[in-house]
Amino acid sequence: MGINIYYYYPILVTIPLMPGTFLRQIISIISSFLTSELFLAI
Repeated sequence: MGINIYYYYPILVTIPLMPGTFLRQIISIISSFLTSELFLAI
């Protein structure tokens, strides 16, 4: 559990400091990463 918290903590901290366009870029990167993970799982 602690590993998950330490893994997501920097993301939760840096998201409010980012401008909107960069935030959308990060969201697209995360979504593409999740879709690639799903394809690898298949």
